[in-house]
Amino acid sequence: MSVSLYSQSASPLGKSIYRFVGVSAPAQFIPTLTFEAKANGSGTNNWVTVDSTYALIAVVDGVTTPTDTFRMKSEFTSLQNVIADTERARLFDEHVQFLLDNKANILEGKVR
Repeated sequence: MSVSLYSQSASPLGKSIYRFVGVSAPAQFIPTLTFEAKANGSGTNNWVTVDSTYALIAVVDGVTTPTDTFRMKSEFTSLQNVIADTERARLFDEHVQFLLDNKANILEGKVR
């Protein structure tokens, strides 16, 4: 499965929205991924968030309605006032690898 750009941020800070490709559902229920970056007031940190939602839908009395929603969110503190590229990349890589290695447990809602 993949995503396609739905709404692009006009600058490096802001919000872009992506929609999942290949999902057969009314437009308002297409799963989305939101990619957002916000700076703090002093400019020392950019807070980056990736937030995905996938609504489960059903037709009830002829009306398509959401019955529940899967949600996944990752946040990253991208410090702007330090030079620590190795540590920044290592944290990201280890976090992503952990998610991949523990995918089955996460999908089952378990910690093993």
